[in-house]
This record gives sequence, C-alpha cells and structure tokens, in this order.
Amino acid sequence: MAILAGVSLLAFQHAVQDAPALALFVRFFGLAAFFLLSAALMIGPAAVLWPKHFANLIEARRSVGVSAFVFLVPHFFLTISMYFKWNFTPVFGLPQLLAGLVAGIIVLALALTSTDWAARTLGNNWKWLHRLVYLAFLLSLYHGIVQIQKFGLDKAGGMNLAQVAVLAVAGVAVILQVAGFITQRKRVAAAKAQANAAAPPAQAQPQQQAQNPQQGQSG
Repeated sequence: MAILAGVSLLAFQHAVQDAPALALFVRFFGLAAFFLLSAALMIGPAAVLWPKHFANLIEARRSVGVSAFVFLVPHFFLTISMYFKWNFTPVFGLPQLLAGLVAGIIVLALALTSTDWAARTLGNNWKWLHRLVYLAFLLSLYHGIVQIQKFGLDKAGGMNLAQVAVLAVAGVAVILQVAGFITQRKRVAAAKAQANAAAPPAQAQPQQQAQNPQQGQSG
C-alpha cells in the first residue's frame, strides 16, 4: 500500500505542475521507475533488520522490481521517440544519458529473468545477474540527478517535492542496504562462532603415534 501511495503521489504532483505535458509524462515515468527500484532494494534489508514486520514482503520484492521496468518502458520510448527522434547518437555522447540507457538494459534483463523458470535454468548465474540491480540503481541515480540539474529544476532553481521525495527514498534504500549487509555479516559470524563452540572438541593427537622400532628394542 505504501508503494502504491508513493506512485499515486508522484502522479498527483506531476498532474498539478505547470509544464509541457510531454516533459511531465517523461519525468513522472522516470521518477516512478526509480522510486519502485529503490523500494525493491529496501525490502530485502528491511526483512533482515526487522524480520517480524517485513519478512513476508520478500515474495513481493520481485513484483516491485518488475513494476519498475513497466514504468521505465514509457519513460524510454517517450524520450527516444519525442526528444531524440530515434537518433541514439546524442545518447552515446552524454554520460548521464548513456548511464540511463545501460541501467535500462540491466533492468530489462532482470525483468526478463524474474521468473522461477529463469532462476532454475540459470542456476548460480541467476544470482550474479540479479546483483547487477545495484549497478542499475547507481547508474539511475546518477542519470536522474544530472537530468534534474539540467532540465528538472523549477522556476526558482530548486527541486520540486516529488524529486526530493524520490531522492530521499533512494537515500533510505542505501542506508538500509548498508545496515542490512552489516547485520547479516554479524549474524553469520555469530552463527559460525556458536557452531564452533557447540562442536565436540577434537580428540588430542598422541604425541608419538608409534615408537621407532629401534628405540623400542632394549640392547
């Protein structure tokens, strides 16, 4: 519900802004996609930190990530068709646009392999592939910040409420990821220490397994 409310607030914020419709649609779909990507990255560490409250959301994490891709699609096609007329040359010439394109390709790959069948087929490679979500997040963050600075500021030269809110959610996602990683490492270390403490002590090896035959003989 919180995620749905967040997307709804983003839609409302853009609906009341005084700007060209095309620009508002592009910004809304882009911000909504990044918001959903950030929300997906918050669920995992939240389940680690507060399992009683968020462990049941792990199954929904995949759907939230796929929803990010769903909003990314119109953001991409509106941008490349209306602003660049299907000419990709400017995209490769601007770092922030190239970062957004690479992030979009990663999210596409993650969405296409988000099924149980893909997870079984790819095996361990599936985990490595889906770890690219962190790279997609960082590239999207860079893309969004630069684009906001260039084209998304309001008439007073500041960010609007929607942009601030999405960046704040991204910041919380980073904090939760770090906290969840540290907590998980501590739990793994504690579990290993407990297992070692509970294990029966190894039998002491005899100081000398066998006497040298020559030493065992007398005279």
